[in-house]
Amino acid sequence: DTKVEVKSTCGGFSQMMHVSTGELMEMQASDDYHLYRVYAMDGHTARLRVAARVRAWAASVLAPLAGLPAGVKVDSVSVKPDSLQFGAEIAIDLTPPT
Repeated sequence: DTKVEVKSTCGGFSQMMHVSTGELMEMQASDDYHLYRVYAMDGHTARLRVAARVRAWAASVLAPLAGLPAGVKVDSVSVKPDSLQFGAEIAIDLTPPT
């Protein structure tokens, strides 16, 4: 099954994304997990870029967390989008149909 996580912002593409440890674990567990980045939303338009198959990336983020001392838990991480391999930008029209 294909799984998708959507991270959105009114700001630009490079705005940090917050990804929970639970989301990372789901990404790591699936071969077909994609991360959608929706950005530059202004009420009329938005832009979209997709990072496909993010399993290996999620595993690389989670690996260092396994070595934390007992009793220490990380709930989420802040991520620069350029740490992933995103595809080309897609323009989105948010105007409702008439």
